[in-house]
Parts: sequence; C-alpha cells; structure tokens
Amino acid sequence: MTACRTVAVFVVALGWSLGATAPAPTRVGLQPDGSVLLPTGWKLAPAGQQIPTSTLPTTAVVSPEGEFLVVLHSGCLPPTVVVFDLSSLKPVAEAEVEGAWRGLAFSPENKLLYVSGGASGRVYEFALQRGGQLERRRVFNLDPESGSSERPFLGDLAFSPDGRLLYVTSLSTNQVIVVNPRSGWVVDRFRTARQPYALLFDSKGEWFFVTSWSESSLHRHRASDGAHLEQLRLARQPMGMALSRFRPPGSEAEPAAEWAMRLFVAVSNTNRIYVVGVSDTGTLTLAETVQVSPWPWQPPGMLPTAVASSPDGKLIYVVCSGGNAVAVLDVSEKRSRVAGYVPTGWFPTQVVPLADGRLVVLNGKGLGSAPNPNGPSPLREPQAPQ
Repeated sequence: MTACRTVAVFVVALGWSLGATAPAPTRVGLQPDGSVLLPTGWKLAPAGQQIPTSTLPTTAVVSPEGEFLVVLHSGCLPPTVVVFDLSSLKPVAEAEVEGAWRGLAFSPENKLLYVSGGASGRVYEFALQRGGQLERRRVFNLDPESGSSERPFLGDLAFSPDGRLLYVTSLSTNQVIVVNPRSGWVVDRFRTARQPYALLFDSKGEWFFVTSWSESSLHRHRASDGAHLEQLRLARQPMGMALSRFRPPGSEAEPAAEWAMRLFVAVSNTNRIYVVGVSDTGTLTLAETVQVSPWPWQPPGMLPTAVASSPDGKLIYVVCSGGNAVAVLDVSEKRSRVAGYVPTGWFPTQVVPLADGRLVVLNGKGLGSAPNPNGPSPLREPQAPQ
C-alpha cells in the first residue's frame, strides 16, 4: 500500500508539471524591481548611491582636510589607488601601485600618503596635490639586509599618533617593521604573533594592538621597543579593529566598567564581535561578545571582517562581508546591541563614517559578476574557428 501511494503521488506531480506553464527564466543581474540577482541566488538591494570603481576595493582613508577619499584596490586588475572627491563623489585621480594590499594611511604631519606593497616588500609614498591629484614620491624597500631568505609580505600600516614613525605588518615574517618616514630607513623590526593582520594604536601612542590570523588572538605591544606585553585569545581569524573611548555610564544595579576604552574586534569565522576592555594600564579583558547575525541559531556565515567607530564612539559599524550588510551596534550602554542593518552591495570590505554623517561602504564585488566580453556566452551562437 505504501508503494502504491508513492507512485500515485509521483504521477500526479508529474502530470501537473507537464500541464503547467513553465515560469519565465530569471536572469542574473538587474531585476525589474531595481534589485540585483547574484549568481549565488542572493538578491541585493543596497542603500544609498552606488559608484563604480576598479576591482576589489579593500581599504579607504579620508584625506586630512576631509575633501577626498582614497581607495585601495587589490583585485584582478593591476592594484591601484583611486582618489574620489567627496563633494561630487567622482574619481579625480588614479595611480597603479605594484603589489598593493590593504595598507593605506596619511601622515598626521602632512598630506603624504603611504601604501603597502604586499609581496613587493615596498612602501610607496604619494603627495596629495591640489584637486586630489597624486604625485609619486619615494619608495621604501623594507626587505631585510642581504643574506636573509625572509622577504616581507606587507599588509596593514599605521602611524604613531605623533606622526614620527610608520609601523607596517609583515604577514610572512611575523613582524611589525618600523620606518622613519623622513629618512625612509627601517629603524626596527619587532617580532609579533603569526600572520599579523590588523594594526592599531591606542590614542596616547603607548601601545599598539595586533590581530593574529594564525593564533586567533589579540596582542598588545609597547610602542617604544615592541615588547610583547599581553595576549588575549579570541576565536578563529580575528581581523579588523576599532577603538572607542566612550565609557557607558553606570547605575546602582550595574556600576560603570573598570576599563578606560574598548576595542571592537571582528572575528570572521564567527558571527560575533569581540568587545575587549582596555584598562588605564593596558590590561586586556574580554568584556562581551555581540552576535551580529539576525538569528542567534544562524551558523557562521555573516563573515564580520572590518569595524569602524562613529565620531562620538557610541555606534560601531560592522562590515558583514558574507551577509552583504553593515550591522550597526549601539554601544552607548554597558551591554551592546544590534540597532539595525544597512544593506550593501556584494561582499562589503570596509566602512568609513564621514564627518557629515554619511557612510562610505566599499563593496568588494560591486553589484555582481560580469561576463568576459570576449569569452563564450550562452546567449551567442558559437563561431567556427577562423
């Protein structure tokens, strides 16, 4: 009897499918309602204005006077830095940078821009001229002295708060390399955790923090001599960090926290942000973890990769690369919470809050993939070879 029921159901379903009108095929790309259908089946409906740029934008910084946004691209096309005018949102300058990857920073002392050269082992210096034009300046070779087989793969870089020294991570040699930008010379090489990804200074410049891909941890170093002071285990693949000095008020039921500032660390193989309290003496304490997925039972996949703080430190913006969204955390109370989400393009990589309240989001894959214009296409008849 069970077998007969199974066959009957199959026949009815087959008859329905043969008699029904097949739905119109849905093509990947722009849809009639203005959304975008990805090859993965996801739909995008990003907020705000979408501005085309080169492949895989990964990092962006605002110029010291707030007029321009400089974006680093590390995709399939040659790596470039592109300067956008923030008033018109149009590109005004572009320069190729050999091997560029992730590291991008302005000197606090002047308008000089520094770019990490990835596997080239170099740091490139540019001057930002009137109108946003880029002038190439010096190239700093950070390769070790002759006789060493270790060649640095340069990643994140950051200036000490006083602007005197430039600190650069090397993922391949597990170092933070210190450069004097006035002379261009390497003045020190500090050992750090394996595969250092992000580098961030505290506001006073006493310490710098490093996230380690391989060791799933956060590390604190003394800035003056690179001494390793502390390690805090997090979870797999910690990435970007943001610092907030805003201290939520306490109450009779829950007194104010003992830390002086908080580090918000994106850990990409989880759906969580790790909030680390930093005391006046620098001691690291895990204060809380914040789930950025819409549902607590959702498996890892939001892929939090980067974070940024609002100017007042009360909001933290979390780039969810796997969720195609930016999660907005309200951190004005002792317990942080997700206040909402900003829909983005495909695979966001960084968020930059602007002084006027706007948010800039870099979308690594834009609004979808595109075909090779000279390659095979299912919409064209194949041509016989000439």
